[in-house]
Amino acid sequence: MLASDGIWDFLSNEEVSKIVAPFFEIKNAEKAAEALVREGYLRWKREEEGIVDDITCVIVFLDVKLPQQDPNPNLVQHEKAAAAAATASLTSEVDPKTTESDK
Repeated sequence: MLASDGIWDFLSNEEVSKIVAPFFEIKNAEKAAEALVREGYLRWKREEEGIVDDITCVIVFLDVKLPQQDPNPNLVQHEKAAAAAATASLTSEVDPKTTESDK
């Protein structure tokens, strides 16, 4: 998790863990971030007499396993074409030892 002072100035590590844990169980990082931002906002507003500055939070659950899917055939074809073009470009480059008169 990456977060700005809008989270860390008003929530402890333990509080953040308690807020995020239920969302981790259901593999929903977006809702976890929303919950943290909401709680940071409410605490900041309460503790700073209505003044709230920026609050930023990014959460990524690294152990989430997405269903395996077949590669997109269009993407595979595009990658093969790009690799072929790159190879052709490399093989057609001029040898730096060759001068214009050698051509």
